[in-house]
Amino acid sequence: MKTIKKSRFSAVVINTIYLWIFLIAVLFSANVNAEVIKILFQGDTQKIVDQAPDDYLLTMDNTLTDNVTNVAAFILHMGDITEDSKASNWDTAQTGLWKLDGNIPYVLNVGNNDLVGDPSADHFNEHFPLSRYSSWPSFVSNYDRHNNVAHHFNAGGVDWLVISVRYGHGSGEMTWTENLIQN
Repeated sequence: MKTIKKSRFSAVVINTIYLWIFLIAVLFSANVNAEVIKILFQGDTQKIVDQAPDDYLLTMDNTLTDNVTNVAAFILHMGDITEDSKASNWDTAQTGLWKLDGNIPYVLNVGNNDLVGDPSADHFNEHFPLSRYSSWPSFVSNYDRHNNVAHHFNAGGVDWLVISVRYGHGSGEMTWTENLIQN
């Protein structure tokens, strides 16, 4: 884990095994109120999307109706949305995740399983087009279509900047990320 410090700015860069997710907390005040906030993490959904799609869809419904999860400030999907980028998996994931639209904002990360046979992430971009997300109030920026995105939200008196960088990123993605952090 690497921490970047600037005046009135703190950034934490988290490196996971299969992907890079950059979760950045931007603190504008030293007097941040201690308030419980809920940020949900959804990791490696490829098995449930592939082997139990009805359970996956029920989980998404429950996320919206459960009193603990339905008040989440944001959901971070950690990648591997699908099992080997199968078409039926993309359809299931799209149906489930789009249930969240307008209820709980979320960011998706393109993982290695999402790129099998599709190294440009075309299936991901067909099912989760940038045009759907770029109008969200939380949307900040993108790089290479929807493959790499940044969102901003406020929770608990803290401004959060979430930068999602696809698996197998290159120097262009890193430059884009650095520019977002510095600006």
